Amino acid sequence: MRFRPAARGATARERAQAQEVKRLGQRCAALLKKLESARQESGEFRRRSQRSQAELERSQAELERTRAELEQAKTTIGRLKLRLAVLTTTVFGRKSEKPPEPEPQPDPEPDPEPPGGPGDSPGKGGTGRKKKAADRKRGRQPGSATPPRRDRSRLPKTPELLELPEHERRCAQCGKPFVRCGTKRSKIYEIHLAALAREILRQCYEPGCRCAPPGRRIAPPAPRLWNGTQLGTGVWAWSVVQVFHMHRPQAAVARELDAIGLGMAPATLAQGLQRLGRLVKPLEQAIAERLGKAAVVQADETSWPVQHIEGQENAKQPPASGARPKHWLWMVCCEDAVWMRILPTRGLPSGRKLLGKLGQSALLTLVCDCWSAYMAFARRSEKVRLQLCWAHQRRHYCRVEAGFPELEPWARAWIERIGELFHLARLRRRAWQPELPLQDQAGDFAAAQARLQASLGKLFDDALQEWQRLASRYQVLQALRPSGGRAGAELAQLEAQGKATASLILHQEGLSVFLEDPGIPMDNNLSERTLRGPVISRRLSFGSGGPAGAKTAGRLLSVLHTAQLAGLNPYSYMLDWLDACARNRGQAPSDLSPWLPWEMDKQRMEELRAPPERWWTPANGPPAAASAQAPDRTFPRAA
Repeated sequence: MRFRPAARGATARERAQAQEVKRLGQRCAALLKKLESARQESGEFRRRSQRSQAELERSQAELERTRAELEQAKTTIGRLKLRLAVLTTTVFGRKSEKPPEPEPQPDPEPDPEPPGGPGDSPGKGGTGRKKKAADRKRGRQPGSATPPRRDRSRLPKTPELLELPEHERRCAQCGKPFVRCGTKRSKIYEIHLAALAREILRQCYEPGCRCAPPGRRIAPPAPRLWNGTQLGTGVWAWSVVQVFHMHRPQAAVARELDAIGLGMAPATLAQGLQRLGRLVKPLEQAIAERLGKAAVVQADETSWPVQHIEGQENAKQPPASGARPKHWLWMVCCEDAVWMRILPTRGLPSGRKLLGKLGQSALLTLVCDCWSAYMAFARRSEKVRLQLCWAHQRRHYCRVEAGFPELEPWARAWIERIGELFHLARLRRRAWQPELPLQDQAGDFAAAQARLQASLGKLFDDALQEWQRLASRYQVLQALRPSGGRAGAELAQLEAQGKATASLILHQEGLSVFLEDPGIPMDNNLSERTLRGPVISRRLSFGSGGPAGAKTAGRLLSVLHTAQLAGLNPYSYMLDWLDACARNRGQAPSDLSPWLPWEMDKQRMEELRAPPERWWTPANGPPAAASAQAPDRTFPRAA
């Protein structure tokens, strides 16, 4: 808008108005310019605000992702803590599964300390409170029963007469000698660590007349395990027991033989043990037949490395680290027989080579853990039913207790309930009379059976309710996680609790078989205890050197552990067996009954339970005929 100047004849008022209008126009133009600048700044601020809003949304999304990762990390940490607790307990923890004794609680108002000191018995002036385990001294505790003395009456005796010095055998005043008035007896027990060489003299005869045909007659040779060997049965019996019963490495056994003067190369020992493995094959077959007829069998397996495999280009060189093929030591046992075999895999194809020999009776009860190979074997056979191990179920709760200290009361409650089942089962077995059927048992058995069934049913019902509660809580926490819920640590705890409880529910049928027969154990602890020795051997000797050594190990472990179940002395058992094989020209005897524990009479059992009277049998007669010609125990025992 333009303003025209005032005319010349305009008054002063009009000129003042014109100037005011001009000034207002300039001010309006300046304001319009400021408005345009403000509009530009507002647009810049709007763009900055949009960028800040976008950055805020990205930050919030990143924060949500970080929170989710944090919760996932907490869940993973909880799982790893559980695994760490299990591994720590396995390596450094107590080997016994018995719960530790609770520490004594202090009295609310302790009595003043008696003169005898704290922890003394009441009869000695003490308080009578039990000492803590850390304060208790090692060894025999006061008031405990006296342990029985060892029976060493079977040991041979070597008399030694100790005399007084010559000057003490006479009277110091008159010089007359003292008169003998008996002896004072005492004993010192020793072992004779020595090797000896039996010099065999075969007597030769020739005719002293002309009636008999000419030629020399030579006495028959001494019995040997195989032709050409210079090592007797005592050497091989001791070596077998050391390797497969004492679980010592073969190299250590060879070094000890060398230390006592009987040098033997490790390769000679390995080859000899393989020959002995072939000699005990008939015993292994008899053990397998015995297990095939058993009604209740326990099974377990453990890893067993094999150093070299067939077809390896350079079998003399050990395999690279991590390339050692892992085999598996499978084991089945009953109350009087143990059968072990080392097989390539842990799956059903390998397991059927051992388990397939079982179940020749009407119905087989296989006591085992929840490994899938046993499940598959039972599904494919109508004569097999599984009794799953309650000790394995208990270990699930023990792992929860070790991995999550805050869940210790929850886990301990379930552990105590499982322990109550074991207690009720023991009470039922004490009242059980095996010679009578279940319907003819006494009233004490019926009452114990009813209590056991009620406790087991209540346990499964409570487990189902607990699993439903855990599953509901788990679903709630899973639903809260996308919306920013913080429950990673609790999810890990719920997973551990749910796994332990779900195992009870899923395996309810297999865990209840022992109710039908008191002779069925609730756990497979017998098989696990039997595998402890081979596991020690595996850790010391790193398994077997090859497939032939693995086959030998399975056979000799089976024979020696079967003898151990019967309480036989391993040295006496192997010496007697190898002597019989040597007398049979290096072949196994046809009649195996003298070496099968379930066919032995009482006298034979007592003979093989006693320590060996000598480590070799003279070739010219029974051991008693040559007792005065050779020292007893002329071979080293285990250190």
